[in-house]
Amino acid sequence: MSGEIPEELKPSPDLTEKLRQTYLQHESASPGMESTPEPEAEEPAAQHTALEEELAQLRQQYEELREQHLRLAADFDNYRKRMLREREAWAETLTEHLLRQLLPIADQLEMALQLESSEEALRRGVELIYRNLMKLLETLGVKPIDVSPGQPFDVYYHEAVLRLPSELPEGTIVKELQRGYLFRERVLRHARVAVSTGAQDDHHASQQDQHDSASATPEASS
Repeated sequence: MSGEIPEELKPSPDLTEKLRQTYLQHESASPGMESTPEPEAEEPAAQHTALEEELAQLRQQYEELREQHLRLAADFDNYRKRMLREREAWAETLTEHLLRQLLPIADQLEMALQLESSEEALRRGVELIYRNLMKLLETLGVKPIDVSPGQPFDVYYHEAVLRLPSELPEGTIVKELQRGYLFRERVLRHARVAVSTGAQDDHHASQQDQHDSASATPEASS
């Protein structure tokens, strides 16, 4: 048949085996499509580049936050200084307003000292000045603390200066020694008062006197 290879042209089995071995060696020596080491070598470099970019972004964010913090600190310091100046100006304005209202009272005192008058006229003049002063204090929110004998002692409003025996109940006020004042319902100065220790027990006092006399008798006999 014309399509068949003649026997004399066919390679021998040894030659065929050698060709097969040579082909297998060539295939094992040449790199295949799947075993490519380049991507594995390039992966660390790509990660390093990404880390550098992320670090650069973090540095930029840090600088922006640092500048923002410095601006806020400067703004707060300026605000604090401005508030101090405004507070000082407000205090000066309030003091000036108070002094302007005190000047007429100073004028009245000066006029009273310059007048040659009787004691009664002087008393009336001082009383007028006192009323004007109390009226001024009232306009400023200052009022006296009400104190009356027999009123219970209140540590919030009163200061106990003396403790006296009295017919009034113990712990009540006997008399006012110095007037106290409130400023808008806050204590500006406590009222100084004398507080009752209660009525003196005459029977107990006589028994105490007898006991003292009996104690002194042996000393006298000796």
